[in-house]
Amino acid sequence: MPKVLSTVAEAMTAFMQIMGSAKDSLRKILLRGEYDEYPHEKQMHGTARFVEMLDRFANELRMDAETGKNSSFLMEEISLLEEAKGIRLPNFIPRTAFLTILHKKVEDISCKPFKFMGELWDYIELVVITVLMDHSKNYPPLQACMRRAAQNLIGKMKERAMIRVTDIIEMEKLTDYTCDPEYISEWNQLMEEEPKLLAAIDSYKNPSTVSLEGIGEVEIDSLRQFKHHLKQAFDLKVRMTSYWKIVLRRLVDTMATFLLFNVQVLVNKEMEVEMVNDLVGPHGDGIERMPILDAVDRLRNLQVMKEGIQLPTIVVVGDQSSGKSSVLESLAGINLPRGQGICTRVPLIMRLQNHPCPDPELYLEFNGKHVETDEDNKGISNTPLTLVVKKDGVPDLTMVDLPGITRVPVHGQPENIYEQISEMIMEYIRPEESIILNVLSATVDFSTCESIRMSQMVDKTGHRTLAVVTKSDKAPEGLLEKVTADDVNIGLGYVCVRNRIGDETYEEARMEEAKLFDAHPLLSKIDKRIVGIPVLSEKLIQIQATIVAKCLPEIMKERAMIRVTEIIEMEKLTDYTCDPEYISEWNKLMGEEPKLLAAVNNESFERPSAVSLEGIGVVEIDPLRQLKHQVKQAFDLKMRMTSYWKIVKRRLVDTMAMFLLFNVQVLVNREMEGEIVNDLVGPHGGRGNQRIAAIPVNRTSSAQ
Repeated sequence: MPKVLSTVAEAMTAFMQIMGSAKDSLRKILLRGEYDEYPHEKQMHGTARFVEMLDRFANELRMDAETGKNSSFLMEEISLLEEAKGIRLPNFIPRTAFLTILHKKVEDISCKPFKFMGELWDYIELVVITVLMDHSKNYPPLQACMRRAAQNLIGKMKERAMIRVTDIIEMEKLTDYTCDPEYISEWNQLMEEEPKLLAAIDSYKNPSTVSLEGIGEVEIDSLRQFKHHLKQAFDLKVRMTSYWKIVLRRLVDTMATFLLFNVQVLVNKEMEVEMVNDLVGPHGDGIERMPILDAVDRLRNLQVMKEGIQLPTIVVVGDQSSGKSSVLESLAGINLPRGQGICTRVPLIMRLQNHPCPDPELYLEFNGKHVETDEDNKGISNTPLTLVVKKDGVPDLTMVDLPGITRVPVHGQPENIYEQISEMIMEYIRPEESIILNVLSATVDFSTCESIRMSQMVDKTGHRTLAVVTKSDKAPEGLLEKVTADDVNIGLGYVCVRNRIGDETYEEARMEEAKLFDAHPLLSKIDKRIVGIPVLSEKLIQIQATIVAKCLPEIMKERAMIRVTEIIEMEKLTDYTCDPEYISEWNKLMGEEPKLLAAVNNESFERPSAVSLEGIGVVEIDPLRQLKHQVKQAFDLKMRMTSYWKIVKRRLVDTMAMFLLFNVQVLVNREMEGEIVNDLVGPHGGRGNQRIAAIPVNRTSSAQ
């Protein structure tokens, strides 16, 4: 019977009830393999369908490997060895030749993992939506929004999965390592066919083909003109043939572990939260920026701070009416949405992006989506928003702007507004990775500012605090003494500025600022290296580049540790492998079961207290005699785990090897040069020349 929802509260209550019951059903279907809710609908037997799809994927990869494997036998290997013909060492296989063939073979099958992952997530979407619709059938008004929210969530997870598949494929292209002993045994077995091949090629009968065990019938007429390469080419061929079996199994098992881990995350963590958040607003977009800053912004979007990783951040603090918003507007060269109140109530991640667009672009993001603001809410929230400003000529900067410190609540604000803001500010400025941009008004005594008191609590020496002095034109008397005496320990120095007044454009404001510090009888005495918005902009860029370059390696190391944790979690959830060794090993071990049962059931006076089982060792059996009814099942379970555990350990080592080789490749080929050059040259080439000139050079040594 359809139910009427007359209030938002009733709708939300119904929504949460539906989500609770739907998650229980999905755990049964997708995680535990229980089909009591849909006994006759095989399409809803989730774990069985997963295994079926994984087996089909594995078979498709194997069939691809079999197709055409003997056409133009050894010609690809010979061609590559010709390329490396300068290397004449006996029995030497150039690693580049092996990696070139590996790269091509992985590339040839690369579309299949994407197709497979797409089909998997399409199936998961079908199951999730079917369950949601069944559990919400009494609430028709909710069904449309639940379907849309589920589709959006699955779409996001599918997109993330495709990115991970790309990484997996790239890692396989670069990895020429396995700890699987089958590789060596397979290679040795195939290499035993080498004499037969060489004999056929040298035979006076000139046979056109030869049959090689493990390879099949191969044509050899075209090989006779390349006799000098045959031994190496055959070795290279059988190495790749042996290794390719490992690659295909590893690829399927990796997809399986990734699938099962993500289904667990979907059902137990993301589904409820993401589907509620989906109602907030539409999706946003992004833009390419400075690589080193982009890396940090991407990590911030991944919410790694929740994982205990602190990101290098410029945090903007200041007392109420200190001119903090005006400073940020001057840096952006554009009016910020202060009328909406959003900038003064929540942490605002302000991303300035130098973009050659004809018209400035400005929008707010929340969790990667464009959002509207709520002008009526006067409270304080710890959930950050991101303000993206794309404009030609602005500095590439990311800063966190915090609410101005106030002790007196305005209409509608909570009575403890000061405590809420203080707690938020301390949370952001406490990490050592944070640079504090303290905005001070020239009209007040710096030592009385709440923002100074707070920054001194976490940065007593001031080594990570930069001060911006606003309203210099309103209180020029004694300002020079204030910024030179530095009674409040501002380790990164001061920058005095004049903000825009009235209807001035930002260009006019900069001109007026320059005139003020050039011509004013008192302000003109202040060192030109610490006055003006352009100087502040350059200082912030330099500070940002320095802290990011310093912190990023440690961040990436911690991210690697998180990935390792994820790999371990995936193994905890995975009970699948396509490796045929699992079955053969299990069958072999199960052959020892009769010996164990006979010993356990021996009731004679001389009954043994222990028994030796091949592949297991000597085991004590006295405690088992009182549990005879469970011994058969327990032994089966033990042998299954013993067999599977060998697969897990090899998979772990191979996964770590792939991850290592992939990241080293990325470091050497993509990130290292860019990041080091960025650190030396800096955002502005002129400053970089000074840095490079400062590098010591031994001028007396001659060229080698």
